[in-house]
Amino acid sequence: MARSHYYEDNSHTDIVLDMNVHEMEERTYDAHGALQMRKHYLVNDLGQPTQGNVYDGRNNLVARSRIVFDEFNRIKEMQTANLQGEVFQQIIYTYDVSGKAGKPKVVNYNTKTPTFKPATVDFTKVMPPPGQEQSTPLQGGQPMAQPVQGFQPGNAVQQGVPIYAPGAEPVKQEEPKKKSIWKRIFGKD
Repeated sequence: MARSHYYEDNSHTDIVLDMNVHEMEERTYDAHGALQMRKHYLVNDLGQPTQGNVYDGRNNLVARSRIVFDEFNRIKEMQTANLQGEVFQQIIYTYDVSGKAGKPKVVNYNTKTPTFKPATVDFTKVMPPPGQEQSTPLQGGQPMAQPVQGFQPGNAVQQGVPIYAPGAEPVKQEEPKKKSIWKRIFGKD
């Protein structure tokens, strides 16, 4: 199951629920299509999230979430903690006697909250379709894309995110060297 929610500022959130593996992924993009935040949850048999990780747009883990249920299997509370284990946000859900949900109460605590870094969108690198290699070189003789070790056709491909195949070791991706501020301003190599 998949759905998208669009906001007034032209940003949007895409939610994909896969009950075959009991996982849900939420991706939030800004108005220009750059990934701002990604949430990956484990879900119960009813499709409700139970726990998860929160990543920034550059796929850095920044927080963890835990969901508490009441005796009627309704979401009672969602706690989000930073990587030091300090809860910085708590969302409390209430229900009336007929079971109708009330407005959630959000409580923010004065602890170190994570910083979300947006993804960088690089339109100069072209990724080949899954299962194909690109051999056309760019300037400087560097190939446009390299096949990912352990890649299986059908897996999702996203630039900058490690891909894991069943039984394969994770592929460590190296960050490109950053140019100094002077080289970026004046464009000299």
